[in-house]
Amino acid sequence: MRATDEWCSACAPGAGLSGLTLFRAQPFHFLFYLLNRAGSAVADTSTVTLVSRNSPNQEQRSRNLGFIQSSRALARVLSPVLCGGLFERSQSMAFAPGGLPYLCAAGVALVMMPVPLLLKRNEGDGDGDDIDATLTFGADAE
Repeated sequence: MRATDEWCSACAPGAGLSGLTLFRAQPFHFLFYLLNRAGSAVADTSTVTLVSRNSPNQEQRSRNLGFIQSSRALARVLSPVLCGGLFERSQSMAFAPGGLPYLCAAGVALVMMPVPLLLKRNEGDGDGDDIDATLTFGADAE
């Protein structure tokens, strides 16, 4: 994958979520929804791939993939509560009423965008100690 392709696929979820809030008329709303879903699919696949490639052994790989699954499950529990409160507060906003949860999620996606790209760039350094220590969350590096 070229660097421009990586930046475009990393930017798609944030841009799609922002567009969903700002453009409610069809076909624009549908196009931004499609952009968001395509970007999310690429991001989910690339996250698991990066973790698998940068885990030095089967035990740490299993632990890291389990952490990903657990954090996604926790997000599915907490996000409705958080987004419900954000949605209620944004109902009276003049700009994009009801759009605050989408704008916050887009902001988080855009802020986190460089993380997988930095991991991929560091993948070719050879030792990978900094990546292993980050992905194993405190486990002893072998």
